[in-house]
Amino acid sequence: MIVLKAVVFFNSNRLTSLDMESIERTLRDYDIELIICSDRRSCSSETFDVVMTFGGDGTVLKAVPYALESSVPILSFKVGSVGFLSAFELHQINEALTAFRNSGLTADKRRLLQINTGFGIEYALNDFVLERSRPSRTISLGVEIEGFSPYNIAGDGIIISTPTGSTAYNLAAGGAIIDPISEVYQVTPLSPHNPYVGSVVVSATRSTTVRILDDRGYSIDCYIDGSLCREFRKGARINVSLSKKTITLLRPREFDFVGVMKKKLAFGGRLKDDIQKR
Repeated sequence: MIVLKAVVFFNSNRLTSLDMESIERTLRDYDIELIICSDRRSCSSETFDVVMTFGGDGTVLKAVPYALESSVPILSFKVGSVGFLSAFELHQINEALTAFRNSGLTADKRRLLQINTGFGIEYALNDFVLERSRPSRTISLGVEIEGFSPYNIAGDGIIISTPTGSTAYNLAAGGAIIDPISEVYQVTPLSPHNPYVGSVVVSATRSTTVRILDDRGYSIDCYIDGSLCREFRKGARINVSLSKKTITLLRPREFDFVGVMKKKLAFGGRLKDDIQKR
């Protein structure tokens, strides 16, 4: 059997050292060499065949820049939280590795957001967020969707999400759930003062520019896939579009998006009953 190389990201808050040692032994049983990463800087620059994550969605998102840079797929295992992005439970590791070694997994390609902050280009699998840094201060943003009339948002901020990220912060903010292979993205206000300023689903052919009209004297925080990227002030302009770049998530051959939502988000059921069944 050909030896494969894997970059591995562990959530050390959810896994003990014994857990990680057990996972390492299992990977070696499948002739998979590994290097453990806490971030991109801790990883070697040599070529790898796959990125593996063991944790929740945050662990997957931490691995995205490395997978994009190295053009390798991500094979993810859920440990703990909801883990919407994770393809397998940890107890399915042997099943997943057997399928992986036998080319029995589906390559699920997900498009990324491209964010031009004015300081460089960034990419996001889930979302880009601008939000106020002081709880008592409402901010004002101008939104310009290419080809449409501009409009303003007064509230806590804005989320621009991919179809993949539609079930993350976007959903909590009242945005729509979108089929993850759709060629669109979504612009969702955060707690707008005007209740009629809602989510807009935007074609991949259009870009969106967000302008900071009023920061109320405080910096505006920018987050990309949940990580603070920088702070902005009044007058800043950020351009966002759906990139042609993709990340590949390895999944079982049968992937039921609605089934995943029913299992992990109590979608279509009574939340009380679903929680009691867990």
